[in-house]
Amino acid sequence: MPALTASARTRSHCQCSLLLLALAFAACAAGSRTPKSICSPLLLPQTRSRRTPYMCSCSPTRLLPQGHHGNHGRGTPATCARDHHLLPLSDGVGGAEMFSEMQRLHGLDLVEEGYGWNEVALIIGCSEYSLRRWHACFMESGSVWQKPALHNRHEDAAVRNDDLRNAVLTLVEAEPVAFLRDHVDLLVRLSIHFPDVDHRYVSASTVHRVLRHNGYTRKKVERLFLERSEAAQRELAEVLNEVPMRCLVSVDETHTDGGDVFRRYVRSLNGVRCELLDRDPRSVASTSTMMGVSMTRGVIWSQTVVLPPAQTADDWRLFLQCLGEQMNTYVPGLPWDVQPDACVVLYDNAGIHDLNADEFMNANGMYHIRLSAYSPNLMPIEGVFSELKKHVRELVYHNANYLDKPRQLMAGAVSLLTLQQIAGQFTRVSHKLAALLN
Repeated sequence: MPALTASARTRSHCQCSLLLLALAFAACAAGSRTPKSICSPLLLPQTRSRRTPYMCSCSPTRLLPQGHHGNHGRGTPATCARDHHLLPLSDGVGGAEMFSEMQRLHGLDLVEEGYGWNEVALIIGCSEYSLRRWHACFMESGSVWQKPALHNRHEDAAVRNDDLRNAVLTLVEAEPVAFLRDHVDLLVRLSIHFPDVDHRYVSASTVHRVLRHNGYTRKKVERLFLERSEAAQRELAEVLNEVPMRCLVSVDETHTDGGDVFRRYVRSLNGVRCELLDRDPRSVASTSTMMGVSMTRGVIWSQTVVLPPAQTADDWRLFLQCLGEQMNTYVPGLPWDVQPDACVVLYDNAGIHDLNADEFMNANGMYHIRLSAYSPNLMPIEGVFSELKKHVRELVYHNANYLDKPRQLMAGAVSLLTLQQIAGQFTRVSHKLAALLN
């Protein structure tokens, strides 16, 4: 490998000495307990003058405290990595820490002395790719920076272009469900009509970085309905505000078919489609699962049927009978703070939830609250069903035999639901109720 210039090594040596002296004096001025690796006789001339600096046994540009001799004349990677923390990091834009010029030159010096690329990467604390990139830049321009004038502070990065940032954030706020490519196409069209603001260099990855840098992440859409009534939801929030979350048993049903059992994302080489041979999703049996969950007890009861036929009002009443045997009993007249956990049924307006089932619950002492229309955002179990289908895909991925055993598949997925997952959905709903009341 071509050798580094003598001036580069000398500059690194001088910068390291000055920096360590500054650190030592700053620590002493602060009156703190100064580390021995900083306040050594080497660095404090007033205590021991005219000391010859000790050179690192693994590099002529490396200063070490007195008494350090390395391992058989050559420092081990672990020793050098420990001592390397004395070298500072440089600040990038926004306080981001980068490897300083001193560190980069020190790493190249170690490579020149015969250390392996992977050893030096461990010592410096960088990747082998970064180390090789510094070397390529140095051999090309005599500097370890790709752009010596900028020192890689990324001041010209697209993510810091104010015009681009404002344009992207405005588009996302107006169209939150648009794809990245939709935003890119619109930005390019805008640049044609407004040539003073050049967005033609923007790519989907640039838009993604701008969004991530400004706190936007990709989320699953929670769809609400135009038909819902804010006034009705507020009234329901006032009712539920009286009931502790621990007392609620959230009840609903979910359907699973072939589209829910296979993982939807894979990893593949860039430009290469990923094609997997798998069963036709239409051949996978569809199921309907009724479930009741509690914040403190997890899954209280669930039942699954293979479709067709669909579950009916009779199945709903059978489910309520089994659920009532597992629930606690609401005590009329007792304050809510002393009512038992899991004593109130919270359910929605599905067609099978008929008046006969309401009469059944009244006759059996099951206190119940019906959601207002079009209010799935206030039902904790909706989020639990999302976790349930993740477990379904996980089980099928590890054992394809579950595709022919739909009841066992759903039972296994239900058993994987944790109390933490379920309690988190009740907490989510409590936040939404609080927002409706404010």
